[in-house]
Amino acid sequence: MVIPTQSLTPTHALKQPFTSSTPPPPTTPFAFSSNASQIGLGISNTCMPDHHKLDGTKPSTQLSIRCCQIFGTKHGSCGLMENNNEVALLYGSMLKECLRRSQVATMHVLQSQQYMSKFLEYVTLPNYTFASHAGGMLELLLTRHTSTVAEFLTNNYEWFFDDFNSKLLVSSNQLTKAQGLSLMGHVLSEVKNNDLMLRYVSNVENLKLVMNALREGKRVQLKAFRVFMLLVENQDNAVGVTNIQRMNTTKLLELLDGLKASGEDQHFDEDKAHII
Repeated sequence: MVIPTQSLTPTHALKQPFTSSTPPPPTTPFAFSSNASQIGLGISNTCMPDHHKLDGTKPSTQLSIRCCQIFGTKHGSCGLMENNNEVALLYGSMLKECLRRSQVATMHVLQSQQYMSKFLEYVTLPNYTFASHAGGMLELLLTRHTSTVAEFLTNNYEWFFDDFNSKLLVSSNQLTKAQGLSLMGHVLSEVKNNDLMLRYVSNVENLKLVMNALREGKRVQLKAFRVFMLLVENQDNAVGVTNIQRMNTTKLLELLDGLKASGEDQHFDEDKAHII
């Protein structure tokens, strides 16, 4: 069995099974910043409605926009100003509701590298509850407002996917990695993101990440399989990606043959048979 490494060209045999030349950076369990209170994502008491229409908009819209404005200010960057975990989660829930609004998400958060980089940062906090809370916000942003997401990811492809891969897909925490792969699968499967999908699956480094994930625990394997399907079915693969798949055919078949469906994936066996 051969393995992709940083130094080899696509036509060389791989030396070790699905390992990368550079070890993944250490990460903490589904983690988001060291200060748990930061999960409030920068919403302070000033986010509360003042019931005044300063610009002619509805108070609820003003509140939503104000939440996002504070999210990017110096007040937001240092967290909630609260050490109470319940308060932190309350403010986080408020922000999540704000992000459901198209006007807020598309005109503010999804137009800003600063805002989106904060979500990727908070998806690496050490507290599971806060990490999951922030992960839910990131999923909401990337799957709800599809047209704006496609534009944002196209314009910010390099830094966003580099950060996404390094913070989620090479995490030492299985839940973090599984949720990252699941979200990646949803994003790449969105029709409006087709050009992004072709670009992502044509990158050899992304293939390495997914192949390595197929060697992890079952939770990660099943999520990685969905992304791997895109790699296999993509008809425009780069030569390097195709060669690595070919050289690792035997090992990949062994891994896929050992995968068992979970109760929630009714089409897994059919999809696996199609890939094999």
